[in-house]
Amino acid sequence: MTLLQEQGYVRKAGWANSSRPTTHHSGVRTWRGTAAARRSAA
Repeated sequence: MTLLQEQGYVRKAGWANSSRPTTHHSGVRTWRGTAAARRSAA
């Protein structure tokens, strides 16, 4: 994810709780795609 962030495809959006019970609902980073990512996907 760091490489994608450095290339401008994603940015950090915040934190959420994992939905997987095996992780005991631990905190996970959430990411949001950038406009550059949407342009290259089209």
